[in-house]
Amino acid sequence: MCEVLLFCLLAAVPALAQPPHLVVRDDRGGPLEARLARIESLRQQGRAVAIPEGRCLSACTLYLGLEETCVGKAAIFGFHGPTSQFGTIALPRAEFERLSNMMARSYPESLRVWFLLYARYQTLTYHYVKGEELIRLGVAECPDAID
Repeated sequence: MCEVLLFCLLAAVPALAQPPHLVVRDDRGGPLEARLARIESLRQQGRAVAIPEGRCLSACTLYLGLEETCVGKAAIFGFHGPTSQFGTIALPRAEFERLSNMMARSYPESLRVWFLLYARYQTLTYHYVKGEELIRLGVAECPDAID
């Protein structure tokens, strides 16, 4: 009996230790494939993402495609199109299209069209958007009590 109880308690520990949402602040992005894998893991876990403040740049913006993501009005999001690992060297056209579409699929519909028409062509700098604009586009606003 004690062994069964111990097993049940240990099985519950990860669920208790894991907060209901991932809070993201000042995330500079990173490799596209790694971020897409992280997002898929969060999706499978059913975890929400909160970006209440700070900067969310590059691949960080892909969190916006998760259904339960919320943003704060003052948060700043930096979008750009896909680049080579060297940054200043342009990707071949076919690769640029493939990666642009891969990124766009991660955004909610309201951002997808805008990204494909405008933001993906910004490759040397960011196209900045405030959280308040994303909220106007339909992204959920974070409650004030996000920790």
